[in-house]
Amino acid sequence: MTTLRYATMEDADLLRRCRPELEVTPEAHADWMSRTMTRDKLFVAELGGVAIGTGRISDWPNAALPQSCEIHYALLPGWRHQGHGVALVRALVARAKELGYVTVGAHIRRDNRPSLLCAINGGVNSVELL
Repeated sequence: MTTLRYATMEDADLLRRCRPELEVTPEAHADWMSRTMTRDKLFVAELGGVAIGTGRISDWPNAALPQSCEIHYALLPGWRHQGHGVALVRALVARAKELGYVTVGAHIRRDNRPSLLCAINGGVNSVELL
């Protein structure tokens, strides 16, 4: 079962490795992470105590969708395409509901079919394609 724990600055390298396609220096990533942790809920996803990815819950200010949030998620490359993404999204949706959000959304690139399937199968109820 995928579990979530709050990320700390000690997790900066782990979170950066979840998005290897982003060419960012460790210093720039640590700066992003520090700023993000002040406004969003940032998590490390674990399976049996082993870190497999990251997730984030952000307020999604939208007058048409009150009490809404946006989730962001990424798995370490070695954990992708094995069903763990859906489990991660389900864990994020459940945590968002615990926090009082009614609508859970995600912005997903049109060409990212695996992420779109994770969102749909994981319980996201508002997807905006980019």
